[in-house]
Amino acid sequence: MLQARKSWKRFAGTVDTYADAGSTPGADGAASPSACLFAQIALEHDLPLLHDDADYERLKTVEPRLRFDGA
Repeated sequence: MLQARKSWKRFAGTVDTYADAGSTPGADGAASPSACLFAQIALEHDLPLLHDDADYERLKTVEPRLRFDGA
């Protein structure tokens, strides 16, 4: 449970970083809150994301540590 709490706090930081870059998660043209959360969990576990979703490409512009698997 403690790990989940930490993930949510870090997720809030990801949302703040994205907002500081000029986008509000969930707004038109911005990454969804769920994409922010999945990206945060991938970062915490040093995992690449396999996706077909522009939200993750948007997040990569403000979080360069995000990695994608091109399978």
